Amino acid sequence: MLEVDKKSLSRDLNKIPEQCGCIEFKDNKQKVLFVSKTSNFRAYVRNILSNLDNNKYLLKMLSLSEKVKFIATGNLFRALLLEKQILLDVTPEFNSLVRFYNDYVYLNIEFTAPPFFGISDDTAGNKQYLGPFRNRFFLHDFLATMADLWRYPLCPDGNYPCSRYKSKTCRGFCLENRKDFFHIVEYSYLQENKELLQKLHNQRRRLFDDLQFDRAELLQKQIEVIERYYRMIFFLHIAKNLDMEYSDSEGEYSIHRGIITWISVGGKDMEFPCPAPSYRDNEYLAIDKSCLDEMWIVFEYLLPTQGDFFAKIYLNSRNRLLKLFS
Repeated sequence: MLEVDKKSLSRDLNKIPEQCGCIEFKDNKQKVLFVSKTSNFRAYVRNILSNLDNNKYLLKMLSLSEKVKFIATGNLFRALLLEKQILLDVTPEFNSLVRFYNDYVYLNIEFTAPPFFGISDDTAGNKQYLGPFRNRFFLHDFLATMADLWRYPLCPDGNYPCSRYKSKTCRGFCLENRKDFFHIVEYSYLQENKELLQKLHNQRRRLFDDLQFDRAELLQKQIEVIERYYRMIFFLHIAKNLDMEYSDSEGEYSIHRGIITWISVGGKDMEFPCPAPSYRDNEYLAIDKSCLDEMWIVFEYLLPTQGDFFAKIYLNSRNRLLKLFS
């Protein structure tokens, strides 16, 4: 555990450890103003300091703080558990105001007319929504990658057919039967398309063997973008369907819809409130922004030991989703 003066954060930023854990900001009466889990103390503080001009709540929280406490936990799952335990005992003023997840975004899919793909801040419309994703630019990269490799839609706003169709960089889904668009969405955007990935890996190897190293390197980067997207899709199929009891060397846990609702650690039982947002059919692969971080941490922690169980959840979820489109 480390506790430092708020005034030293900027000056001694490089002295802050790069560890997982919980970070607490306290006022001059030791009242906790804000608490958060993080995978990297130093990066978290740097992010806060760099966003003061853009977030009035961060600025006020930091101006009221006197001390910053760093509690290392070893991994992010333990940091999540500690954060939940702290929040049972205190209600930090700024935890309800500082919401980094507000910047998360959703991929939206419109089946009836172009633009077929878009990026939105919420799921309020009638399109199909996936996410949220933490990085808007990653979604841009993914959509551009699919368009570049397979001439899939990357529709600009404006008249259709657009310049991409005229330059033969798009197949012209706005002119084709919508069944073709449904097909690529079902098999390349709503689930992992292993055949597509295998073709790309084979192509990369051929480029490398032909000494076309620049093209092979570019294709490798595109493969990594697609694989990252598919890992997120796998997670989204799991998250809301994850109900289980789990135990490890440090305790026992109950998980409901991807959220930890009860733990028993050190002989002490604790129950936690569980958010219960309602979802429409077009939000099948969308979750509430406020739930993403906890669900992802739980998913990442359990995946190495629960891979077969997760695979069954994924297949069942994927089959249910495909029925919605049949």
